[in-house]
Amino acid sequence: MSEPKTMMIDDVKYVRADSVQGEPLKLNGMYYAIVRSREQGVMCGYVESVDGRAVKLQRARQIWKYDSTFVLPDVAEHGMRDPSKAMLSVQMSQPCIMLEACGILTCTECAANQLQEIAATIK
Repeated sequence: MSEPKTMMIDDVKYVRADSVQGEPLKLNGMYYAIVRSREQGVMCGYVESVDGRAVKLQRARQIWKYDSTFVLPDVAEHGMRDPSKAMLSVQMSQPCIMLEACGILTCTECAANQLQEIAATIK
């Protein structure tokens, strides 16, 4: 017998998480991504351009703490397991140019929306 792919609860249809293919979030042709660099840490934002190891981001935010039970590809695909444990900077109003980038992980729409909605940690 095959496993159910959907179910109804209170007239709302739910689908199995493993059956959903995440689509990347785009803005004016730019993909939302998590970018890791050798010395600058981890940022997320819309990738405007990549030139060698230099990555230019729009609406960038620094990710300086995230649920440690996830690795960054999991965060880019599914979002954070517990967003309340995350710590992100404010969204930059100016472009951010990351030097020495060593990884660009395109985010699904779900993960990108979650990263954008996490409140900035300002103390």
